[in-house]
Amino acid sequence: MNMICQVGNTPARFASAQHRIAPSRKTLLRHKRRPTSPIFSKTEATINGAHVPRKTRIAPRRGSKPNKERVVVSSVGHLHAANISEDPEVHGVQTVVLPVLGAILLNACMGSLYTWSIFLPALEATLSMPRGVLSLVFSVAMFCFSGTMFIGTGLHAKYPTPLVAALALILAGSGLIVTGSIGTFPALVVGFGGMFGTAVGLGYGIAVGTANLTKVRKGLVTGICVAAFAIIPVFLAPILKSYVASSGVFATIRSLGTFFAAMSLPVYACLSGGGVQIPIPTPTVSNETANSGGEFGLLLKLWVAFGTGTLAGLIAITHATGITQTFGGSVAQMALTVQSLALGNWAGRLAAGYFADNVGPKNVLLAAALSTAAALGGLCAFGEGNAIAATAVLTLVGAGFGAALTSYAALTSKLFGPTTFGRVYGKVFTGYGFAGIVAPYLAGALYVKFESYFLTLLIAAGISLFSAVLVYTLPTPAAPALDEKSS
Repeated sequence: MNMICQVGNTPARFASAQHRIAPSRKTLLRHKRRPTSPIFSKTEATINGAHVPRKTRIAPRRGSKPNKERVVVSSVGHLHAANISEDPEVHGVQTVVLPVLGAILLNACMGSLYTWSIFLPALEATLSMPRGVLSLVFSVAMFCFSGTMFIGTGLHAKYPTPLVAALALILAGSGLIVTGSIGTFPALVVGFGGMFGTAVGLGYGIAVGTANLTKVRKGLVTGICVAAFAIIPVFLAPILKSYVASSGVFATIRSLGTFFAAMSLPVYACLSGGGVQIPIPTPTVSNETANSGGEFGLLLKLWVAFGTGTLAGLIAITHATGITQTFGGSVAQMALTVQSLALGNWAGRLAAGYFADNVGPKNVLLAAALSTAAALGGLCAFGEGNAIAATAVLTLVGAGFGAALTSYAALTSKLFGPTTFGRVYGKVFTGYGFAGIVAPYLAGALYVKFESYFLTLLIAAGISLFSAVLVYTLPTPAAPALDEKSS
């Protein structure tokens, strides 16, 4: 049950009479400063132990309507404050556009982790090392990525979030500059795998955490921020390939590092100007969590579902060219598959955000897992020798993979609540990290043994079906309040 309180001369409206609050002017003036976030006002007061916006006066433009303030208190006692202004420069730009823009820029830089497949052939030729050994670099990066997601939430909340975001970009840039300047395999492991992978975990956590702070169209905002992770692999891959061919792979990596370090300034400006501060997680338990056997049981189920739900997509991403080739594809067809899969991944992230707001993230995850299983099963049964069918199926798998990354974040937020999200999602995300380490080697080992991807795709289809069953058993979050659904 929600309670809405209008500060000013307008009488208050309450969902329940037993929760009436009539703050006096004296109470409102006992305010204190707190870190701000999207949809939160800059100055807050304390009413009965809860933090609400202090009544402020903003001089309206000539001809505009005066500013209004609204306070929304949920039935479990968590308070969300919104400074609703009809002046877009006061509310829209500062508290919505700037934070989301900062999250997009940050996540776009971190998403260059998935340009590894562009660098791999050139690294293989430059260092004269087998591809299997070089793939260890990506595994180290994935391990650091998921590990930092697991433990990094404390940094986001304990220290100023804009500062941590800027330092993450500087760390990412430094790792790539070290890699490109030294140009050896150990430098790849330390610079790209260790430093860059750790920075990706910090940056991705902040971007998703920023999206989680929004109170309207949270699924769509999450989809936009998560989709930004795929911007460079999807839209800038041809530019990177040409730069690698003309300047060399290590020079390209070094240039990326310089660019990412420079991006720390605009990202800091956006997040700081929007007042973003990820809150310290609180140990609250929703009704859905309690009814599903407690936090640990639900966490374990989400962890397994996330890992199994993204395994097929990870296999498709890391072995797209090989799968297309075994289905009779040419070099041009293999390149088309890689680009089409990346586009499907990006589109799936965006679309899942929209549908998560309208039909719920659980239903989106069910559709993604079932369609992935059906597509892979159909390819194994009827697609032998058909490269076009392989490209189409892998594109669909990529879309399901992208949808899963958006929807698991949205579902975790709904099941555990926004104040617990930061502490919980890092743990859930390690299921994806584990799949990212296992999937490429599972597919590679099966291909070496059987000289075919048939068994790999069949296993991936079965695991996706298993993920759908797990998702079906998850609790269904309560429908969002009217305020949260409106834009």
